[in-house]
Amino acid sequence: LKVEGLTPALALRQRTGMTDAPGRELYSRRAKALIQVGNAPATDVATRRIGLSLELVLERDPYTLPPGADLPVRVFYEGKPLAGGTVKLNNLDFDERPLATHVTDAAGRALFRVPRIGNWQLNVIWTKPIKGNPKADFETTFSSLTFGYPRPPMSRRAP
Repeated sequence: LKVEGLTPALALRQRTGMTDAPGRELYSRRAKALIQVGNAPATDVATRRIGLSLELVLERDPYTLPPGADLPVRVFYEGKPLAGGTVKLNNLDFDERPLATHVTDAAGRALFRVPRIGNWQLNVIWTKPIKGNPKADFETTFSSLTFGYPRPPMSRRAP
């Protein structure tokens, strides 16, 4: 729970003395992907909210950023900025561990520096306690946003 940033579940289980007890959850996923086609002009598609229950929203289009620029992201949960969410940046080609992990501030914001090569995923997981459901104690949602940059052409060696 701590590694994934599921603060509400961790806090409730500590308050109720249930940290060592088995837990049950309803789990769902929300996913978005950005794909740059050719040299299309910039639009607000990359930075637009689409209304997912847990949503990562970029504040800048990653395809228009210069190399080395920061990529700001906001997290919304049930339509409101999510403070305290753990957002991870993963290289999808080498995703054994995140390249960077940040906790969102009071406005739901986190800032990442994304290399301009490779395939990337931002993800966040959040949970809330549920009552009266015999199948689960928590409703947990995983949200991701993927995008990628082309690899530079391989240079050919002279024979």
